[in-house]
Amino acid sequence: MIRIPLVSNILILLLLLVATNAEIVPMVKQHYKCTDKFHKECDPTAICGNFCTNNGYLGGFCSNDGFRGFKKACYCRKKNCN
Repeated sequence: MIRIPLVSNILILLLLLVATNAEIVPMVKQHYKCTDKFHKECDPTAICGNFCTNNGYLGGFCSNDGFRGFKKACYCRKKNCN
């Protein structure tokens, strides 16, 4: 049986993570292209939605602030954006 050293396993795992993130980033950027991010209270989500509507946006939603963060941010949807 052939044994692969631990260092090789770690390098393969890192390459898989980089390849996976390369696919995720463009999709996320496209999703958030028509939004502006604000660091507002997101519990409950109605606070974020009301803030966005009152400031001339098409409403809003709360989502994670970054890929690995537990902090939430308020994303307001821009008008006339494709």
